[in-house]
Amino acid sequence: MSRRPGSGRDRLATAPPPRGLFFLRAGATALALALVTACPGEAPRQAPGAAEETPAAEPGLSASVQIMEPQEGAVVPGPDVRVTLAAGGIQIVPATVREPGTGHHHLFIDTDLTPADDTIPQGVTGIVHLGRAQTEFTIQGLAPGEHRVIAVIGDADHIPVRPLIVDTVRFRVQP
Repeated sequence: MSRRPGSGRDRLATAPPPRGLFFLRAGATALALALVTACPGEAPRQAPGAAEETPAAEPGLSASVQIMEPQEGAVVPGPDVRVTLAAGGIQIVPATVREPGTGHHHLFIDTDLTPADDTIPQGVTGIVHLGRAQTEFTIQGLAPGEHRVIAVIGDADHIPVRPLIVDTVRFRVQP
């Protein structure tokens, strides 16, 4: 079955869009442009589940974490040792918060740091998640001798933020 030019379907395909449709498209484009320019501080959002690197700090700031207590090389009474943390250039928040420039503390006690691209494991001896925005933790039952604590800030998925924000102290627990 052949079609003649200008019959039914061909006419729809080649006919210009109705005049009202042009104005509707132009209005939608103008509205989208107005929304984008009205929110200059908003960054584009990724689809849920998309891989995203958590920025470590607000623009222009250098993020850091510091183990304030115990101090490097300290000799402390045991068996319980309080660890106090301070962070700069990043906001310490509960682990449920998913916002740029935020994170929460993790402690590695006499344990090596996991690979920077991996999720920090939970339920592993020697790794402590401070997921409620805590800045202090008491390590209980440390034996007398040399010990090491590594503090690292992770994002809501328990992946270290980039660039890596980490501090390490070595100390000795006295008998």
